[in-house]
Amino acid sequence: MQRISLLILGIITAILPGQYAWANSKNVAEIDTAINQQREQRFADALSQQQQLMALNAQRLSEAQVKQQQLKQQFADNELALSQQYLQLQQRSGQLGPVFEVVKLKAQESQQTISNSLISAEHPEALRLLDFAQQQALPSAKDIHQLAATLIAHLRHTSTISFFDGEVINKEGYRETLPLLRIGSFNIISEQGKYVEWLADSLQLQVFATQPSHQSDAQAYFAGQQHRITIDPSRGHLLGLLDHQPSIKQRLKQGGSVAVIIIIIALLGISVALYRIARLFQVEHRIRQQLASPSFSANNPLGRVLLAAKDKNQSLEELELRVDEAILNELPQLERGQSLVKLFAGIAPLLGLLGTVTGMIATFQSISLFGNGDPKLLAAGISQALVTTVLGLIAAIPLLFFFSLMSARSRVLLQLLQQKSLALLANQHKQSATNSENKA
Repeated sequence: MQRISLLILGIITAILPGQYAWANSKNVAEIDTAINQQREQRFADALSQQQQLMALNAQRLSEAQVKQQQLKQQFADNELALSQQYLQLQQRSGQLGPVFEVVKLKAQESQQTISNSLISAEHPEALRLLDFAQQQALPSAKDIHQLAATLIAHLRHTSTISFFDGEVINKEGYRETLPLLRIGSFNIISEQGKYVEWLADSLQLQVFATQPSHQSDAQAYFAGQQHRITIDPSRGHLLGLLDHQPSIKQRLKQGGSVAVIIIIIALLGISVALYRIARLFQVEHRIRQQLASPSFSANNPLGRVLLAAKDKNQSLEELELRVDEAILNELPQLERGQSLVKLFAGIAPLLGLLGTVTGMIATFQSISLFGNGDPKLLAAGISQALVTTVLGLIAAIPLLFFFSLMSARSRVLLQLLQQKSLALLANQHKQSATNSENKA
């Protein structure tokens, strides 16, 4: 009995796993079938939507084609109507057609002229009165009257001087409203005496980047303190050229290191010359004081020379030698600094010549590298050559002048020393001769 129970239990145990596996495989198949049905349903829905969109796009395409045909027909009708109206316009205008063309051409020219004029800064409405020049329609009688009135008003304003407030772009690029003075059609100045240019392209006022040197006169004229002012007859072109004129600092920069050396030499030479000239005038003043004094002083060359010849116990020949020695001792003091100034005067033009040569070398190097088609590439070397030459001459001229002045003053003082010393020797010789005769 127990064996039968174990047998039945083994059979049941063998059958249960198989039934469980078969149930699981059946559930997986059912899930896959459901997923496939869902995917097929989504594909069917997407296909339906695509078909609907294609039908909608086909309808839109047909509508667009119909609209295109309508627009083509409308364009053709408009072209036909336009040609008919243009033909009708020509028939009605008759001989007035060329007149209208001339009026519009004159209006375009006047509009361009007025836009370039400074008067537009004060009266911008004049440009709006000539807008019919850019329209296709024929000018009316009112337009023709406005053209004539605008030209007459513009001609009248060119001979007037008037004050007005305008928006100006300053040097920093900011806009500010300033009181301005228009002088005919030539120039516009601000209350500070600054000249203002008119930018015709943007219809704006802008302060010139570089102002002329007579800016204070313009300011006084604006305030009514004087009745004369310098104007630019070219209506701003000459003032615009001031931006291209280099300053002193820029010219020195063009000269390079050679220009700096020339300036240093010139300053040193002029300083030495001025100091020595002052010393010579001081020595001359002391000599004049010595001439007016009966006693001899050692604070001046003449006094020292006379003190050397004061000993009466020496013979005339010995006194002459003493005087010559004293004069020779004073000569280096009188001629001190002359050789240095003369050296600087000779070096300065040579350095200018050196700068010229180096500048021309740079010019020829630019020509060999870039050709001679663009003059701006050659300007740097030529500027260095010319600037150094000019600086060398400018330094040499005053140095030569000061050297000549120093040499002349020292020669005058030396002649004065020789003259007074010889006069003293002559007096002593005469006195000694008189004493000898008296003793005899």
